[in-house]
Amino acid sequence: NAVNQGEVIIDRQRPWLKVEAPAVLRNLKNSSCGKDQLRDIALQGPASLAVLQACSDDPETRFALGQIRRTDLMEVTLGGIHIVAARTGYTGEDMGFAICMHVINPANFTSEPLSLKQFQIPLP
Repeated sequence: NAVNQGEVIIDRQRPWLKVEAPAVLRNLKNSSCGKDQLRDIALQGPASLAVLQACSDDPETRFALGQIRRTDLMEVTLGGIHIVAARTGYTGEDMGFAICMHVINPANFTSEPLSLKQFQIPLP
């Protein structure tokens, strides 16, 4: 593409910069990506931060999740699952997250649905 071939400016402040390695675009939702395959989950609304924090027993992790600024992201392990949590709120909410995680075996989850009651989070 144009970036790989040096045909476009990638940094207006430093127009001489070129890519150090070719960019490779892949659809990580496609099963052909194997172990690299990712899925995304939208967690939106006023209780979204509390729900995400409730997935960790570590006070430092819960604090760090609360410090993510809008449009920033954080790599973290919650409940033994490595995720990337991006602060979004794209549904119009002030608080929300897009969560990207590797595809995992559904058998690792219990059959009970995830609920706010399970995390003992009071409804607003």
